[in-house]
Amino acid sequence: MDCTRLIKMPIAAGALLLCLLNGAALGDECQLHRLASFDLPETQDGGVGVPASIDGVQKYMHLDTGSPVTGLSPEVAKELGLANRPIARDDFMNAYGQTFTQVALIHSLTIGQMHAEGVRALMWPSPLSDDGSVAGVLGADVLRHYDIDLDFPDHKVGFFSQDHCPGKVVYWAATSVAVIPVRVVRTGHIIVPVTLDGHAFDALFDTGDANMHLTATAGRQVFGLSPVSPGMIKHEARDGEPVTYEHTFGSLELEGITINNPRVRIMDDFVSESLARDASKDDHTVDVDPDYGITSLVLGTGQFRNLHIYIAYGEQKLYISAGSAQPVPAAKNDTISH
Repeated sequence: MDCTRLIKMPIAAGALLLCLLNGAALGDECQLHRLASFDLPETQDGGVGVPASIDGVQKYMHLDTGSPVTGLSPEVAKELGLANRPIARDDFMNAYGQTFTQVALIHSLTIGQMHAEGVRALMWPSPLSDDGSVAGVLGADVLRHYDIDLDFPDHKVGFFSQDHCPGKVVYWAATSVAVIPVRVVRTGHIIVPVTLDGHAFDALFDTGDANMHLTATAGRQVFGLSPVSPGMIKHEARDGEPVTYEHTFGSLELEGITINNPRVRIMDDFVSESLARDASKDDHTVDVDPDYGITSLVLGTGQFRNLHIYIAYGEQKLYISAGSAQPVPAAKNDTISH
């Protein structure tokens, strides 16, 4: 299922840190320490998946920078008999405006050599994948404590320690590397400054979605697009999802990178509409801005599948290059010198 990003955070959300099972010291702070490395599978929905053990059962979970918290598919929670309880308030919704009503307790979560116990995970209101292959998502409550390495050309994904000298992260062979400043906001979302056909946007970088998305409001106000505009392609709704449209733009520009002819899904802005309804019936208001992960433009991974992307959460930077022809071999808890 696309658009699995979450919009709001609970009032008291605790940080989730996966600890190394062997507890090894990391050593020299200027060396890059890889904590885990996995083959990147070819999934049906194009997501970034890693193998995970959930209460001793092997599953696949998506790395989802678009979600502030870790979550589970309802089928998996039922299969594993995980205890769940209702959420007191509807403080979570996905990009389709669907709300989340329950949270499940994972007793043991293991990813490679990293482990956590007593993990609270939101239960998704619908399946996370069409074929049932995705058991859950690892959200920013986990990911923001690490650097995340996405080597799409070599089909690898890795977790790195943030305990390194600033800028000392490009371990792969690259003739040039674009260093893109980003903002990691209070929800843990990654906000990237981009230009789409000459118009500046704060965009959400979402590894939980293969597609790029633009709200229909921005499409209309900024680009004059409507469902009947030339070049608009209609995508029929699936499983209760809304109808979306696709438009091919001229270029998407990040600092030092240009992507030509990006295909962008255009959909109604369910999040802002829902927040507006909440504000009208309650005494509180919520700022609709990137600091809450609410943006008009969302960057999925589909446009970056020929690139190597290193997400330095601690530095608040993306390091992006073409893929290396000679990647550094992956190993468990290895150290890479510069």
